[in-house]
Amino acid sequence: MSQEIIIVGALGAQPSKSDAIQLLIQRDSSIRWDWVQARVDSTLSGNDLRSLMNRLRNPRDRRISIVKLPMLDGKTVNEIYKVCSSVVHPPATASTFAELVDWIFSPEANLVPRTEWYVNSEEAALLALLSKLLRRKYWNKDQSGHKWLRETKLLNQAPVTDRDRGIVRVKALEILPKLKTARILLTKGTDGGGGTPKEWSINTEFLPKIKKVIIEASFDALADIESIADLIFSFIDSSNVRDINAFDKIINSKALEVCQDPHDSDENGKEDDDDED
Repeated sequence: MSQEIIIVGALGAQPSKSDAIQLLIQRDSSIRWDWVQARVDSTLSGNDLRSLMNRLRNPRDRRISIVKLPMLDGKTVNEIYKVCSSVVHPPATASTFAELVDWIFSPEANLVPRTEWYVNSEEAALLALLSKLLRRKYWNKDQSGHKWLRETKLLNQAPVTDRDRGIVRVKALEILPKLKTARILLTKGTDGGGGTPKEWSINTEFLPKIKKVIIEASFDALADIESIADLIFSFIDSSNVRDINAFDKIINSKALEVCQDPHDSDENGKEDDDDED
């Protein structure tokens, strides 16, 4: 499968599209490059938006990744997220095109080459649950915190639920009580009706190690914690069949961005600008 990387949005100072594409091709001609440049108001023209969405809905034999620039309106961003699971966010320090290119080819961007991390179904379920909570920063140090996700949203929405991978949701249902017992996840509320809906969040005691797992694409950071090592190894040893790429719809770019942010240390979580759950 060929790789295509589409830059979407605008930079404060940017070269022409043709010059930019040529520079990218010089760095790696095996990748199909494009830049859908935003207008001064950070929006895309109607034709550009329709063309982009059509390409994302019909990728054919291409693996498409979007590099979302800061100057891009929220409505367009939400439309992109609906159809593309591989959207990456350059850091604010990449304010010039040269800095953007350096970042695209850096290990932190995880684009060239795109990392593949093949996991078994229980490992995928663990990562799906964590990714769902990480993307909107649902974590607390105890039950007095304020960042909780309803169990229905945790279990019934992507990346836990995906029509191509029903096994991930099945395994997520199986391991959720184990994560509660190990206190990797905190919960409150009740399962039945008539009371407060059951909600979940990540225990901040494990948050740094969880972020390290995502960034390093390895469970070593959690397996090294004595209190939960047996549980993590039970997931690892549950199957030798590792045919699920964790970076394909499981660990999405929002979760990866949260894990890579060195300034994100609010132990009770914090709100972000994305209203998508």
